[in-house]
Amino acid sequence: MAIVMPDEGEVLFMGWAINNVTQQDLTLDLYINDYTPVAASTKSNFTITPIAEGLANKTLTKGNWSVATVANVTTATYGSQLSWTFTGDTNTIYGYVVYYGATCIWAEKFAAAESTYDGKVIKLTPALVLNGGGV
Repeated sequence: MAIVMPDEGEVLFMGWAINNVTQQDLTLDLYINDYTPVAASTKSNFTITPIAEGLANKTLTKGNWSVATVANVTTATYGSQLSWTFTGDTNTIYGYVVYYGATCIWAEKFAAAESTYDGKVIKLTPALVLNGGGV
């Protein structure tokens, strides 16, 4: 599915870009409720994976991104693949949410949900794509 940047994420993102506000590290969590992100989404719409099951959140360090533009499409890609090893009862992972504090910056529902089992590894390389073309 497509990445969705909710309204509250757009406001914070624009503040970082335009208002010369210092960008901070972000947090990425997997979520377990069957929810499709929309413009009005907030962090509270996502049920975060239980840390006890080996699925602790990941810090996206602000200096670990690379940005490139190819054919009017600009992509920011996180510098390393993230990995979670599931332990415990089965669960279903529907997607991930990136946030700063209580503000949802962006989220993505997976095209196909991931069923978990003890020892299951989930890997993800975060990326944010902006399709240019002028204003």
